[in-house]
Amino acid sequence: MNFIFAASPILVFVVLLLILRIKVQYVAAVTFAFTALIAIVKWSLPLAYLGSAVGKGSLITLDILLIIFGAIIFLNYLKKIGVISQLESLLSSLSLDRRIQAILLAWFFGSFIEGTSGFGTPALVVAPLLVGIGFPALMSILICLVANSTAVAFGAVGTPVRVGFAELAISGIPEKAALINLLAGGVVPLLIVAFVVGSDRKRRVKAFFECVPWALFAGLSFLLPYYFISYLGYEFPSIFGSAIGLGLAVVSIRFNFLIPKSVFRFQSDNPIILPELSGRFLKALKPYLLLLVILLGGKMLFSSWRIPFELGHGLVHSVQVFNPGFAFLTAILILNFKNAVPLSEFVILARSSFALIRKSAVAIFCVAAMTYTLVLTDLSSTEGMLQVIAKPLANQNLPFFSVFIGAFGSFLAGSATVSNLLLGPIQAQAAEQLGYSLPWILALQLVGAGVGNMIALPNLLAVAAAVGLHDQESHLLRRLILPCFLYLVLAAIIGQIIIN
Repeated sequence: MNFIFAASPILVFVVLLLILRIKVQYVAAVTFAFTALIAIVKWSLPLAYLGSAVGKGSLITLDILLIIFGAIIFLNYLKKIGVISQLESLLSSLSLDRRIQAILLAWFFGSFIEGTSGFGTPALVVAPLLVGIGFPALMSILICLVANSTAVAFGAVGTPVRVGFAELAISGIPEKAALINLLAGGVVPLLIVAFVVGSDRKRRVKAFFECVPWALFAGLSFLLPYYFISYLGYEFPSIFGSAIGLGLAVVSIRFNFLIPKSVFRFQSDNPIILPELSGRFLKALKPYLLLLVILLGGKMLFSSWRIPFELGHGLVHSVQVFNPGFAFLTAILILNFKNAVPLSEFVILARSSFALIRKSAVAIFCVAAMTYTLVLTDLSSTEGMLQVIAKPLANQNLPFFSVFIGAFGSFLAGSATVSNLLLGPIQAQAAEQLGYSLPWILALQLVGAGVGNMIALPNLLAVAAAVGLHDQESHLLRRLILPCFLYLVLAAIIGQIIIN
């Protein structure tokens, strides 16, 4: 009976979101209120403890809001001054081959945007671009959502780790998650190629296999630096991995290294002459290079500076002085000396950027407050809600199922950060009960949360609307389930082998 009560908030979350299809911010608010009621009535949680949980949720939300706001206004600013459109044009013009274009734009460029901005922006930026250069709308969505998976673990300058695992021991998690993705993530470029050639029944088998060598090269070009850079911290793997990988991919195209002999085009395509690109890439990348310098400098100088807040009843929140949101805002100020966007237009950018994060803010606050309400029942009772929920997970197959649990959280909430906030403490409890390595279990949760982004309902709906494709959600979901499951199985097998 205790398990039914303890797990009922998660059941409420699932029913409201999946069956009743209520918006995630409202679902999160109702679920938090329901969790608080269960904790007070069934677990006798004092109201003062609930206040501490709300305080913790508020501080986490403020931390993440600054990151998201900075990332989105930076992206909007670059759109305003023409940098994004220039980069998109340059990347799409590197090759006439549709398979290569898709990997360049969705895998490399999309992952770079994920690393800097996150929260659904890569698909919203790249999918309309693919449609604009001649890709079918349905194919564009599938490509972008499949591609936006590996980078999500360290998206938005590491927010899924920084915020998603707040107050959990994160030492060792980034490099372990990066290792799992290094071994499993190479399947993503192959899936992209499969989607591109899949509609051509006559040529698809040959077109797929002749691109396999370059697709594998593209995967390793991103994933190898992604893994090694994870030792620098959780902020940088997706940003530097995709940037270095893109550079290697461009070089391989220039020297015709592993490039397919035949050029794959859609039957509806018109002949295109490739423009001269010399020198324009570095110019277009300058704003991002500036951002990376500021991020690295801030990480080295201020990463150890923290301001602790005692919230009572065992809860402490350490505010990190180095917040990546400041890096985005600093980069904008420096760039604006040259580009001189008027203050009135900055106000418009700020308003539109804030409008995009309000719903996320409500959902993140409610989920964070709910999570720490669960945590505090463990402190106020001999057996709290987290311990009760974790019991069924505490079996020898936990390493295999951890990735699926993380993916399920992202599927529901549309966010790896929210998945980690909601399910990370539960997986940590199960790992502790079994004596499994906490960093490995949380690394699997992190990887699964990133992969689950492929089928995240809020992201799917948003990108479909962005390209004008409506009432196709169930069809898209059916097409994406198999790629998502394949990636998760690979990651689960790797996790099971490593841990055991």
